[in-house]
Formats: sequence, structure tokens, C-alpha cells
Amino acid sequence: EGEHIGEAHIALQDFLGWAELSFLIGRRDLCRQGYGTATLHSLLDLVFNGLCLHRAWANIPVFNEAAFKLLKRAGFTKEGRLRQSFPRDGRYYDSFIVGLLASESRPALMWEREASMAASDWAYWNW
Repeated sequence: EGEHIGEAHIALQDFLGWAELSFLIGRRDLCRQGYGTATLHSLLDLVFNGLCLHRAWANIPVFNEAAFKLLKRAGFTKEGRLRQSFPRDGRYYDSFIVGLLASESRPALMWEREASMAASDWAYWNW
């Protein structure tokens, strides 16, 4: 209890009506335990209900399949690709920009039920 296991950030551009979201679970043993889902729920609630912004977006490296699956379940749409934008292990990897409009945001319970994603859905994200 009270242990630091990760972090979340919101970069606001409130005059433009959007927020960039980023979050991570830093301990591997706690990945895929629902902490990312709970964090995303909280971030989206703040962005859309607390701050009344128009859109949320994220920049996800192509190697982060878990993040893609989570954001797709939440209703995010792939909007673009940034070439060689994420350094890792001496290489640069592409990343995807994904976005969600306030009008597209669904209650948490709706996308919680979509717990698994077919392999064909992953191919959609992997341009």
C-alpha cells in the first residue's frame, strides 16, 4: 500500500481542447493486473468529465502491444504513424498516434467487457 508502481501524465492544451495521455506500470510483476486499465479510466474521467476537453490522444511505440489493446478497447482510433520516433536498445522504432473524442468516449463498463482482442484486431494497429 502506498508503493510507487508506475506513473501517469497529462499534457494539457486546454485552449485547444485536448490532452496528451501517457502512463506506465514500472514493475513487470504488476503488468496485466488491471492497473493500466484503472489508470486509463481515471485519466479519461478527468479529461472528459473533470476538464471537459474535446479529445485525448497518446503516442504509442509499435512494440507496446498491451497499450494498443487497452486503448483500442477504450475506443481510441489510430490517427497516424511517426517514423523512428522512439529510441530503445540503440534503435529507433515507429510509433502510432491514437485519439479519442469526448463524443466517442464510452462508459468504463462497456469496454471492460471486451477483455480479449482477436489477433486480426492487432493487425489493424500494425500498419
